[in-house]
Amino acid sequence: MKPTVVVHERGRLWIGRVRNRLKELPVRVVHSTCQADCLEALRGQRESVLLIDLDWNLRRGIELLGTVLRFDPDVAVIVLAGPHSRALELPLRQLGIAAFFPMPWPLVKVLDVVERAARARLPENLTVVFKKRGQPL
Repeated sequence: MKPTVVVHERGRLWIGRVRNRLKELPVRVVHSTCQADCLEALRGQRESVLLIDLDWNLRRGIELLGTVLRFDPDVAVIVLAGPHSRALELPLRQLGIAAFFPMPWPLVKVLDVVERAARARLPENLTVVFKKRGQPL
């Protein structure tokens, strides 16, 4: 199964750029504009990446992050936040996000992080860990 990259945003600022950047990788790139679309794209998927723009609706974005991380704690979450949301970085990092970018967003750096996260989730880059019963990982 291909890794999934979900771009959750109000408009179409990032989806074209992400698709263009990942066109050589065997990943599925999905655009979502509402919580239901985002959750549907991630449902049953493992090794996913979520690029989420919190600038346009902070409350709903935080709710969505909580839901996504509850269902799949291994998803790589990359957060794009508004210019006055620096105080959110620490609590979001404690939730387990992979990257946090306040405005102004560095285009190349954001795309680099998305690509690295997607590449790390390709089947040939995953490691299978076997453990004996009763032993911690």
